Amino acid sequence: MSKKLSFIILGSILLLAQGCIFFPAVKGDGNVTTHTINISDYDQISVDASAAVFNYTQEESAPALTVTVDQNIYDLFDFKTDDNKLVIRPKRENKTLRLRPTQFTITSNSRQLKKVDLAGAEKFNVNSKLSSNDKIKFNLAGSVMLHMKDTVTVNQLEVSIAGSGTVDALTLYAKEFKGEIAGSGTFNLAGTGEKAAFEIAGSGKIHALNFLLSDVSCEIAGSGLLETHATNNIYAEIAGSGNIRYKGDPSIKEERAGLGSIKKVD
Repeated sequence: MSKKLSFIILGSILLLAQGCIFFPAVKGDGNVTTHTINISDYDQISVDASAAVFNYTQEESAPALTVTVDQNIYDLFDFKTDDNKLVIRPKRENKTLRLRPTQFTITSNSRQLKKVDLAGAEKFNVNSKLSSNDKIKFNLAGSVMLHMKDTVTVNQLEVSIAGSGTVDALTLYAKEFKGEIAGSGTFNLAGTGEKAAFEIAGSGKIHALNFLLSDVSCEIAGSGLLETHATNNIYAEIAGSGNIRYKGDPSIKEERAGLGSIKKVD
């Protein structure tokens, strides 16, 4: 198991432990207002906002940010751009509060996107086509849903889930893809690519039978399910009761410890 995935597992354990500690709660006052915030262009996003829904669009127009939320919740947050990064998080003195907004909707756009870190948010919608000649990376912590509604065309795409998050990318064209789950998260993928590396630690599920690839690397530690479609090679490693299901006629190289299985499906 990779060192990076070990850190993801540790992070998810810490998140669960944090959930067992009592923190004071702040409920939205019902005075839901929309604020327009001046920002500079950015290519990174960092969001730490309970129950927030983020609607992102990649476009060439000037960057913009609007936030719709209870006024008393809005006052507890910082909304800013700093060194090409859009940052949305509670102010330092409010970091331990449990926030329960009536509504929390964030809408923003930028010209490019390289990295997105999401913690506590409910959903991140990519409402436009997303393209890059470089790498785009998403890190999801908690139960965040990442929904890519339109075509995604990238050289490299990396997505990691720590927790029970969900990723939907059903029109994906990525030369290289890397997907990691630590916990019970889910990937739903369709499209085409060349190489992919999938890692599951726990009971996560990767549904990628409609994501046509040449070479695939698969690692499962636990009871995860991995479904993939490869034409050339599958390199598989299972520790535990995990299962790999595949389409295509690839060459299979496997290592197994436990009751896991690797089977071809129609």
